Amino acid sequence: MRQPLETSAIYDELKQKITCGGIKSGEYLIEAEIAASHNVSRTPVRQALRNLEDDGLVKIVPRKGTYVKFLSSEDVIEVYQAAEALEGMAIFLIAMNDQRDVKEWRKLNDRMKEALDRHDIVTWCGLDEKFHEMMYECCGNSVIVHLYDHLRVNMRRVRTFYSSLWHDKQLSCHEHERLLNKIEEGDAKGARIIIQNHYRVVLNHASLMLGLETSTHNYKSMPLDDENPAKQ
Repeated sequence: MRQPLETSAIYDELKQKITCGGIKSGEYLIEAEIAASHNVSRTPVRQALRNLEDDGLVKIVPRKGTYVKFLSSEDVIEVYQAAEALEGMAIFLIAMNDQRDVKEWRKLNDRMKEALDRHDIVTWCGLDEKFHEMMYECCGNSVIVHLYDHLRVNMRRVRTFYSSLWHDKQLSCHEHERLLNKIEEGDAKGARIIIQNHYRVVLNHASLMLGLETSTHNYKSMPLDDENPAKQ
């Protein structure tokens, strides 16, 4: 069912603020204040908050209110695992396409390098998000695109939380170059392995910072596409 315009506008605004860190974890969202600031009744506000709860961004507690959910260490792990799986297949499909063209990606990566030269991390993070979003937009698989639409909400929260801590952004730009080379060569398997390695490295670093070494050990030791699982 199509949402009323008021509900959609409030939902989009709150989601943007939550995922980009404008509204912090644990902060309460007051229905009356939101309704007053948008000059609407509480009805569209309540629906917008329910939609945000469906996204996993807020928790509605009866007779107490609605607050922004905390980003748990398990959330970080699950988001990066899902991104590895979806993005790996998306890039595989792109590299298999005879009409592949990476010029726009190279322009983005060049702008990311320029942002790093200026120590402009905010711009770098926005360009990095666009770089990865283009993989889904160009993969030609509508199911993957649909799944990413849901993943993107939490992916943005994780990036907001973690990107400022991830120190080796030059390495990410270098990995992007290697990835684009594999796509141009039509090496779908090689491109997917680069994506898998990228997310393994990021998750490994996050695990060490968050004290999750033990809980992620089995995942990090899983074979990549170019490795043979241990024989049974």
